[in-house]
Amino acid sequence: MGRKKTTKRPQDEWNVFGLRVLDYNVDLGWGFNPVIYDRRRVSDESPVYESNQHLNLDCVVIWPEEQEGDLYHFTLTEPLKDWFFGPPMDFSVKLGEFAAKDNQGNRKYRKYKGEEIGIYEPPFEIGSIDKGGIKYQAFVWTETKILAQMINLVLSHDTIYVHIGEVIKPKLPGTGRGKNRWITRISIHLGEEDEREI
Repeated sequence: MGRKKTTKRPQDEWNVFGLRVLDYNVDLGWGFNPVIYDRRRVSDESPVYESNQHLNLDCVVIWPEEQEGDLYHFTLTEPLKDWFFGPPMDFSVKLGEFAAKDNQGNRKYRKYKGEEIGIYEPPFEIGSIDKGGIKYQAFVWTETKILAQMINLVLSHDTIYVHIGEVIKPKLPGTGRGKNRWITRISIHLGEEDEREI
């Protein structure tokens, strides 16, 4: 009797890399929320006033060596506040709200060294990276107050560096070619540093 063939699931790949900012632009806005004039999207929960801020960074990779010279365009922005697409992101959310549940709504656990450990399914990304022409296009959701601090930092210094944490999730067999690149962490800082965990 032959052995049953098993297919190994492709593993996620975790990376960090550093970039130097070459150029930037900032967009700040304030006014009435345009949704309140759209009959198809307006709801009782639609905010009347809306502010927005976007930070765009053109960067070049400086480490690791195998990616050195790659160009990236980052767009950092606040989460959507439009209730048509669901409630705004809650950045104060706790891990317990992502406890895995079975079909009956009971919490799921796994055995580890004789103990039952809770299983969680938290979101794994704050943004994405796609190949677009000669540059990689990266999009990042950022908490409003953190984005404001990042903008102030970029505006106040000439030399700025960015560190990125990413997870690459291979597409499963039969779903097409290519990989999905998701941003798990971003930091903007002064002073060039060697490769490190972030």
